[in-house]
Amino acid sequence: MPYDINRKDELNIGLFCASRPSNDPTYVKAAYEFGQAVAKRGWGLVYGGGDKGLMGAAADGALDAGGKGIGVIPDFLLGKEGDRNDLTEKHVLASLNERKELIASRSAAFVTMPGGVGTIDELTEVWTWNVLGRHDKPVGIYNVNGYFDKLIEFINHMVGLELTGAHYMNAIRVANNAEGLLDALIPAEVAGEIMNRQNRDKIINE
Repeated sequence: MPYDINRKDELNIGLFCASRPSNDPTYVKAAYEFGQAVAKRGWGLVYGGGDKGLMGAAADGALDAGGKGIGVIPDFLLGKEGDRNDLTEKHVLASLNERKELIASRSAAFVTMPGGVGTIDELTEVWTWNVLGRHDKPVGIYNVNGYFDKLIEFINHMVGLELTGAHYMNAIRVANNAEGLLDALIPAEVAGEIMNRQNRDKIINE
């Protein structure tokens, strides 16, 4: 099924992060608080759909704050990442590619928090899509405890060797504060425009 990753009629944040808990509890706490921060703005959280790790904590935070949690999970990961039934929406799909494209289509911006190789794959895909012009949605890194410092250093190393362009670093926002990152990704006036479109579409569809 094709998804339109350029749609901008929903005020949701697409979140990529670990499906595992860290041995450092501050990461899980940060994910929970990030979900709350998104919900308190009246925005939705679109994420990988599980109930474990940082993903589960972020969804818990959003739901506990009265927000919207939209889960997107491939059927073969239900046993591994968790099959939760308390979400606002749950989409069970056939592949990881479908998961990434549906998250992209339902999000107004993307945030990556600490995670593993799969999380880095999700980050670099939406980041590259942005640079190549496949979408113009903002991409951000929530750099909890300096987790991504070495990744950013490595990208700058690539730029220094001219193996990638400096425009890659210009296409991403990095912050160690959730509220500051959300403000940078979707300023208030942009959020208002998206919310107006979202409300118009809701009225039309009722």
